[in-house]
Amino acid sequence: MYLLILILLLLAFFVCLLFFKPMDVTLLLNTNQDQISIKLNWIESLLTAKVQINPGASVLSIFLFKNRIYSKPLHPKKQKKRNKLTFVDYLYSLSLQKMYASIYYGFKDPFDTGITSGILQFIEQTFQGVLIKQYPDFIPGKEYIIINAGAELNLGKTMIAMMNDKQKKIRSN
Repeated sequence: MYLLILILLLLAFFVCLLFFKPMDVTLLLNTNQDQISIKLNWIESLLTAKVQINPGASVLSIFLFKNRIYSKPLHPKKQKKRNKLTFVDYLYSLSLQKMYASIYYGFKDPFDTGITSGILQFIEQTFQGVLIKQYPDFIPGKEYIIINAGAELNLGKTMIAMMNDKQKKIRSN
């Protein structure tokens, strides 16, 4: 009986943590090295997930206390048409806070670099809670884009929003 109560208390504590301790999400896009890296970190490296997307292969790795517990190559799957949420539905369901980005870029035509700088400044001014630091290079040796971005993701609010969206999608069909 005491074991069951202990398990229920631990489960309740875990559910509370989902709502009150956000997950750190970081994205690194580097066109010089042809790589995209996404890292999800929850509770000071208690649980970490990394996705490395390279031109040849993509790999998902999951770490528990900095020890790899799961690693698998990712392959694109064909989606069957069902009452599933789309990628855009998932994006709208995310509960993100403290979003930031450091963007280093340079294009061969300085006009393109200037237009990109203006667009990024417009995005920062339009959306509240987004901090964008940009480092344009108007005379680069070669074209490049390096984006280091991140945010805090509230897992509890995100899961509730996704369940609500799923219910609305089922009811509408």
